[in-house]
Amino acid sequence: MGWGRLEQRGYGVDHEKLKTAYHETAHAVMATIHGLKIKRISIKGTDKYRGVMSTEPPAREITNPDEALREIRISLAGFVGEVLISGRYTIYRSHTDLVGAIELIEDLLEFDETFKNATVKLSVNNPGTLADIENPLVRAYVDWKLSWVLRTLTPFKPAIKLIAEKLYESEELSGEEVSVLFNSPIQSSLKAKLDKI
Repeated sequence: MGWGRLEQRGYGVDHEKLKTAYHETAHAVMATIHGLKIKRISIKGTDKYRGVMSTEPPAREITNPDEALREIRISLAGFVGEVLISGRYTIYRSHTDLVGAIELIEDLLEFDETFKNATVKLSVNNPGTLADIENPLVRAYVDWKLSWVLRTLTPFKPAIKLIAEKLYESEELSGEEVSVLFNSPIQSSLKAKLDKI
């Protein structure tokens, strides 16, 4: 689906590495959409391509429900990045992105009545790939929020693709490089189209 351009350039594509590049890039783009400054994104390291996306400042405060929702969106965005490249994602309960999102959702369900009231109205679908999430309310919210993140990131797919392919090639990008690629002429053209809507 999304591998073609790199293969056309003569690369023997490492699909796992490219998927990780899209995963980390989607975190960075969602953080950018939320007004955070990216410090770096990297897929250097192990055979498993454990990626990292960091912001400035590195420790983001979570002092209210809006900040918790921002962190949930950023956490889940990585899985959506995988959807944008391959049409599917791999999600399992022990993945650090999902663990962090679930903890925040559980806190919101416990302490924020407005969030809880909205979440109980969500339909609890067949667990499918989210079967590892035992709490049906949390599962329903993750399912709904993944769809929301996909709708939010889809218009930014050209920027995600551009950044992810550059990340794939170099294995690490500075925040400045991410910003330049995000605000590239391709992205400016997309932004102009979105402004007309």
